[in-house]
Amino acid sequence: VDDIFSDPLWKDFRQVAERFGLAACWSFPIMSSKDRGQHVLGTFALYSKTPGILSHRLDEAIERIENLARIAIEQAQDRRRILDSEARFRTILQNSGDAFYLMQRGGYIVDLNDEACNQLGYSREELIGRTVSLFDVGLVDVGLHDLTRRLDAGEKVTFESRHRRKDGVDFPVEIRLSPFMQDGARYSVASVRNITERRQAEDKLRQQQMLLQESQALSHLGSFEWDIRSNRLIWSEELYRIYGYQPGEIDISVEKFVSHLHPEDRRKVEGAIHAACSGAAGFQTEERILRSNGEERVLKSIGKVITDESGAVIRIIGACQDITEQKLAAAELESSQKLVAAMAQASPLTIYVFDLLEHRILYSNFQLVRDMGYSMEELQHYTLEEMSRLIYPEDFVRF
Repeated sequence: VDDIFSDPLWKDFRQVAERFGLAACWSFPIMSSKDRGQHVLGTFALYSKTPGILSHRLDEAIERIENLARIAIEQAQDRRRILDSEARFRTILQNSGDAFYLMQRGGYIVDLNDEACNQLGYSREELIGRTVSLFDVGLVDVGLHDLTRRLDAGEKVTFESRHRRKDGVDFPVEIRLSPFMQDGARYSVASVRNITERRQAEDKLRQQQMLLQESQALSHLGSFEWDIRSNRLIWSEELYRIYGYQPGEIDISVEKFVSHLHPEDRRKVEGAIHAACSGAAGFQTEERILRSNGEERVLKSIGKVITDESGAVIRIIGACQDITEQKLAAAELESSQKLVAAMAQASPLTIYVFDLLEHRILYSNFQLVRDMGYSMEELQHYTLEEMSRLIYPEDFVRF
């Protein structure tokens, strides 16, 4: 604007210009050197107390000033962004549940967050400038020389170690190291997580698995899981043993499982599984198998189907119990009972079993039938009172 008092752009601001004695104004936008100059960083304005046209020499000077202002503004913005980013990063680190350390080569601590102090029980001043050997008692096991070599090669390293608090208490940690170069010096950032709870959970799970394996071995009970989509079959260790294998000795498959079924029971088992896959809640079968050495065993199997959101069967889980011994014991008991019954029937003595709670005869041999002249069916319905009528009064007291 060569003349503020005649230019319509200054119509509403002439009183302000007059108060400060301004007669001309030349304004220049300071455009960003980034994003193709589409962003305005600010405005450079030159005012004159006399009307007039901007000279070429002054125009060139203003252009140089504009470039310097652009550089200064963009550098200030970059510094502000770096400081803001650093502040955000430090806030994240300070509120993290993991300990963070900034270290120079050799494990010298340059910086750390509050969680690092909380984990170890040391103050910040006690840790800055010290090496991690002050508290990392597991570095010998990890191999410090090999660790340094890998970091110097730019490799990110994850490992487990043990840290010792100031009060002497050790705890397990998982450490992730990320190396980087800064001003020609080697640094690394370490994130350290206390894995005490994870170790306790792993130990508990391991104990539960051992207990499950022992209980399955004692009860001859094995478990299985069949992923129908991938056709992957998983057996427990005891189920391998039931079929005559060492755990993991063979790659088990559905086809391998079917091949161990007794030929006469194969159709029954396949039909039960097919019914389960077709929508049944599950299945329960009793089948014979042929172990790896050809030995025949009897199993009782129970399966449960797992479906997805659409109701399609995606897995079958279940258990198999070796009931061969129970079957043999039942057969031996039945044979023994038949032998005892035959001996009782052949005995010349009268033998019967009387239920004192129900007051009736549960069993009698043929000798009682012959002696009493009643049929077996008639005697089995006789009560104590009715039996008393069949015995002489003077003998009933002894009865």
